[in-house]
Amino acid sequence: MVCYLENHGPDKFAQIYLGEYDTPEAIWNSEMRRMLMMKISAHIGEFTPRLRAHIAARYPYLAIPAVNYPQLQSELFCNMFYLRHLCDTARFPDWPIPEPSHIAARYPYLAIPAVNYPQLQSELFCNMFYLRHLCDTARFPDWPIPEPLLQCDRQANNF
Repeated sequence: MVCYLENHGPDKFAQIYLGEYDTPEAIWNSEMRRMLMMKISAHIGEFTPRLRAHIAARYPYLAIPAVNYPQLQSELFCNMFYLRHLCDTARFPDWPIPEPSHIAARYPYLAIPAVNYPQLQSELFCNMFYLRHLCDTARFPDWPIPEPLLQCDRQANNF
C-alpha cells in the first residue's frame, strides 16, 4: 500500500484503501483493512486513554510491528507489481508497465538484453522475466523459485 501511495498519490491511495481490489498493483480488501485497524488500535491502545485525559499528551514513538497479511503470503512483489497478477494476461491483458527499463535495470539478472524495453507489454514483460510458469501454480506447484526472485521486494506483505 505504501508503494501504491508513492506511485499514485493520496487520492488514488484513498480509493484503494477504502475499496476491494485484486490487481497487479493492489491486493486489498475489507478483511485486510480491518486487520490493519486492529493492529494499529492495539499498538496505540495505551496512549488513547491518556490522550482523552490530556489533549496535549505526547505520544512516545514506538515503531509498529510489521503487519503480515495472510492474503499476501504466497504473493511475490517486485518493484510495484504483484507478479502473479501481472502475468495473468487473461484478467489483465494490457496492464501498463511504466518505465519497464527501470525495472529491468533494478533486476538485471532477470533481463534479456536484446529487448526494446519502452515497447514492452505485460505479456512480453512476463516472458522476459520467465515468470509465466512461476505464476502457474496449477501446472507447476513445486516449481523452484530462483534465488534472485526471492530477493525481490517482499516488503509488500508489510504495510
